[in-house]
Amino acid sequence: MLKQSRDANLLCTLIQRGEISDVHVLHEAGVDVTAADDNGESALHISVGLQSLTITNELLESGADVNARNQNGQMPLHLAASRGYLDLVYMLIQADSDINLKTWYSEMTPLHMAALKGHYDTVKLLLEHGADANSLDMIGKTPSVYAASIKIKELIEHHMERREVQRPLLRAHNRGKIPHQRTSKAYRMEGIKVETTETNMTAKNQTAHWKHDSRAEEKKGIQIKTMKTNMRTMKERYSKKYNKKMK
Repeated sequence: MLKQSRDANLLCTLIQRGEISDVHVLHEAGVDVTAADDNGESALHISVGLQSLTITNELLESGADVNARNQNGQMPLHLAASRGYLDLVYMLIQADSDINLKTWYSEMTPLHMAALKGHYDTVKLLLEHGADANSLDMIGKTPSVYAASIKIKELIEHHMERREVQRPLLRAHNRGKIPHQRTSKAYRMEGIKVETTETNMTAKNQTAHWKHDSRAEEKKGIQIKTMKTNMRTMKERYSKKYNKKMK
């Protein structure tokens, strides 16, 4: 435990002073890159706070915990989102940071913080990568309530509306049921492109896929019916011919 504390304090101090050029060397020398310093900050928190893409990337490559929490329960992603460090937000998301994890006390997600601080591009990036716009903080408020500008509020609310419109269609697709006939037309009129599902289909080509399957089944049914009719006709002819011979 004492060694971890020493490692963390050393690593964090070097990062803060800008006296470290290669995290990999320290890691290979046995320095624990996951440990927290006396203030509960990990080296990753420090590098993100300093907006250092290089050190952050090297820490992640060396095994730093992307979801490590400080004394306030904040991950590095909370810090990056609250400060609008777009490149770092993207890097942490790609490293599998829990995008909807809440802080311990305020219970805010990175999206809450980005909206509160007015970082439009960060809010947009978080939403595009699965941030929950309906997440509630400790006092029951969603990120849109904290939006620092009308533009951000509208961005979040539009995202929520799109998700609501998409949900019935995707649910119907997952259950294998054909949605109402107006669905695809309504999406086109409203200019909405449904997010792709596991089958990589938009609302438009999902509807086309269902129609194709329906037509294929109908065609197959007609073919089977025709075959049965032909067989019945052949049997009748054979029966008549056989009866004549017997006579």
